[in-house]
Amino acid sequence: MKRGEIVAFILGVLALLGAVCAVFPKDGIDAGSLHLGFPTLAQMFRDDDEGAQEAEEENPDGPDPCSEGLYEMRTALLADSCGIMMPTDSLDALDRFFDALDSAGVNPVRIVYYGDSQIEEDRMSCTLRDSLQCRFGGGGVGLLPAERHYTYRAGVSATEGFTRYSLYGEGERRANRKYGPRFSFNRIEGSGGVSISSSSRSRDNARLFSNVTVYAGNVSSMLRVSLNGQTDTLPAGTAAGSLTFALGDSVSKARLSLTGRADIYGISVDGVNGVCVDNVALRGCSGTIFTSLDREAPEYYFSHNGARLVILQFGGNTIPGVGSAKGCGKYAQSIREQIGYIREVAPRADILFIGPSDMATVRRGVRQTYPVLPEFIDSLKTAVLDCGAAYWDMYRVMGGNGSMVRWVKASPALAGPDYIHFTPAGAERMGARLYGALMEMYGYYRLRKRK
Repeated sequence: MKRGEIVAFILGVLALLGAVCAVFPKDGIDAGSLHLGFPTLAQMFRDDDEGAQEAEEENPDGPDPCSEGLYEMRTALLADSCGIMMPTDSLDALDRFFDALDSAGVNPVRIVYYGDSQIEEDRMSCTLRDSLQCRFGGGGVGLLPAERHYTYRAGVSATEGFTRYSLYGEGERRANRKYGPRFSFNRIEGSGGVSISSSSRSRDNARLFSNVTVYAGNVSSMLRVSLNGQTDTLPAGTAAGSLTFALGDSVSKARLSLTGRADIYGISVDGVNGVCVDNVALRGCSGTIFTSLDREAPEYYFSHNGARLVILQFGGNTIPGVGSAKGCGKYAQSIREQIGYIREVAPRADILFIGPSDMATVRRGVRQTYPVLPEFIDSLKTAVLDCGAAYWDMYRVMGGNGSMVRWVKASPALAGPDYIHFTPAGAERMGARLYGALMEMYGYYRLRKRK
């Protein structure tokens, strides 16, 4: 159409609408069970400020949030089977975390993300971190071991002089119960160095950091740490402590020199403020070993670093060995105990439990969901919510029964041929959905805050 024809068409439509406005009854028309209405000419051409003034005159106290937006959003969140489930209908179990997010520009907010092999290599957690840092600021990838155990979104390498001990895993060296927040530590006896470099796979925020903190304990001979010309020490006898080095500018690499005799619980690389997300992947773990930790080092870590949310993603490693309702209940009870432990060592942090994904096995020659999985999830969900923690149902988010088979067959594949683990693409999708679920709840929190 030519320009003139387009203008004529628009003017014709406006004229037709104006004619309808002029003849349509002001009070509308009843058509059976339907009531039809149409704006008057005055309403069509009224300035928005006039409309707001009329609304204010009708309700001088302003709109009722419970009837205009807040109630509807609350109802939708409670009905959303793929959203985060709260222990009560008040939907406020994550409010302390959301409070902290509101001030993340001034005070750093840390999320400690524990999980099994589904989050190994920083899968899922890296997507959550990248999204939160993009919105709320922050830098770095959080708490790392002094010596690389598996691939992270940052390179970690240590010279000779460190010995690794771990509470979990076959063939690992065992020590006492003082493993720290990562369930492992690297013991230094003499001198050693640790180099940290960001991965090219990380986004800009996570690739750069400006603070480096060394967490250590069981110091039997003074621990001396140097970085970029700065040196600090922890005295002998320190049960749990830390040394923080402010670098001034954001960097992507750092090298520390250490001397002494101590257990290094981890090295954290973060921004000055914004969001930090620690990835603590425990391959093969069922999530029932928290109560095996000594409390001193974890308590110090959680009180020192601004942790406001602890995420627990477990259950998948237990499914193959559970064959009855009794087994489901036993695991659920153990998770209650783990949540109780976390509340004691991290009293200022909210807790979000992520249940297992769909998992498939072969029965009578057919690949299908583990029969016990739905009952297992229901039992776990009830236990978590009874403890006052929030729950996110990854099984339902995937699509429920049979979804693992569909994820494996998707193009590109979203899950691997073991019918248990996500591919990088699947983990990224699930991480994005987790971020979306959190932000839905955060949006409801913001709406309630404006009430």
